[in-house]
This record gives sequence, structure tokens and C-alpha cells, in this order.
Amino acid sequence: MAEENEVVLSETKKRKRPWRAAVRKAAKKAKLAELKSTPSNENEEVLQEIKEKFKLKMKKRKEKKKALKIDKNKPKDKKEELVDKLTSSRFRYLNEQLYTMDSADAKNLFQEDETAFQAYHKGYRSQVEKWPINPVDVVIKHLKKLPAESVIVDLGCGDAKIAKTLGKRNTVHSFDLVSNNPLVKACDMSNIPLEDESADVVVFCLSLMGTNLADFIREAHRILKNGGIMKIAEVWSRFKNLKKFLRALEQMGFKVANEVC
Repeated sequence: MAEENEVVLSETKKRKRPWRAAVRKAAKKAKLAELKSTPSNENEEVLQEIKEKFKLKMKKRKEKKKALKIDKNKPKDKKEELVDKLTSSRFRYLNEQLYTMDSADAKNLFQEDETAFQAYHKGYRSQVEKWPINPVDVVIKHLKKLPAESVIVDLGCGDAKIAKTLGKRNTVHSFDLVSNNPLVKACDMSNIPLEDESADVVVFCLSLMGTNLADFIREAHRILKNGGIMKIAEVWSRFKNLKKFLRALEQMGFKVANEVC
């Protein structure tokens, strides 16, 4: 299926009667020249008045620009800084918990405290905004090349961006520990509620977390069709030994077709 090109149109507002300002400016210049060429007390007063008006006008213009200027580097107040620190702190704590417990315990953690799931994803989004590239966007770019009838399973989907982007074109199953919108189904990724060999592609985008991640990989292998693809997007620090991890994938029945670093 051919991809459609996006065309972005931007409108530039036309200046109305640009000659009018030029005419007024020329008239003022001529008037000033006339006043200067015929010095008198009266003319001096008029000149002084014009200068004062000009200074006042420039002062107002500077004040207006200053008021409208958006300073992106404006320091946050203490309350905002405290909220940011607390959000980051809770995200780091939850992130550590997810890496050091199995998926069943992680699911229970979030189901018992819905605010924990919201806090985790809020912190996650904040983290991603600081990165030059969002990994899920790279994954989506590759998924767009798939045939329209392809079935995609997004494990650890978060906000279900893949389903939001490709849901009208492909069948997308989005799973996470908690369902935070209608596109997401809550599940433990070690026990995915799909039939054997029912998916063309399985995606793990920054979601290989937990002490039983080998169970996630086995489940992905179970639901993938023969010749199906598993896409993994992870940060380098996640793997102590990448080659060892790739060998483990091969032992579970996968062939490493492409390794992008």
C-alpha cells in the first residue's frame, strides 16, 4: 500500500496598503526638515514635542515587546520545582520496582494503586521528551511498510501510540499492566490472551521489564505466525551483555535478522 505524502500549508498574512506607512513617514520627514530649516522659538517647541512623543512611543513599544516575549529559560517557581522533583523521584522508584519484580507482582502493584500507573507514565513521557528521538516513532516508521492486513501486537504499549497511528490501517492489539484507555487491554505479558500463531509482528518498545522477561519472549514466540517478526526497542544500559541476550533469543526460536544500534 503506497504511503501518502503529507503537505503542510502555511498562510502568510498580507500587509494591507503597505504604501500608506511609507507616505506618512515621508510626510513626517519633510515636516521635520521644514521646521529645522526655519529656526524659531515656536519651531523649537514643536520639534521638542515631536521628540518627546517619539521617545514615549519607543518606550511603550519596548514595554509591549517585553510583556509579549516568552522566555523559555524562565526559572520555575519553588512549587513547580518541588512537583517536578517528586514526579521524577516516584518515576525512578517505580521504574526500579518494575525491573526487580516479576510481571504478576507488577500488575498487582498498578491495579492496587492506579495513581502509581499514572505517575509512572507521566514520568516516562517527561523522560522521552528529553530524548532526541522517541523509539516508538522509529518502530511506527517501520510498521508502516507492512501490508494492511498485518496483525500487530504491542506489548507494554503505554499510551497505545502504535494503535492510535496505525489502528485504521492494521489490526493492532495493545496490552499493558493497566488499561488507561479503550485501546488498551490489561494483561500480564507472561500470559497474553491471544491464540497461537495469530500475530504477524510483536513489539516490545522499552517494555522488557521484570525478572521473568524470558516468559514474555516465549509468549511472543507462541503468538507469532511462522515467519513472524519480533521488534525490540531498548536502551543500551538495559543489557549487560547484548551478545548473550541475542544468543538467548536464538535459543528460544528466533533468528536475529537486523540489529540496529
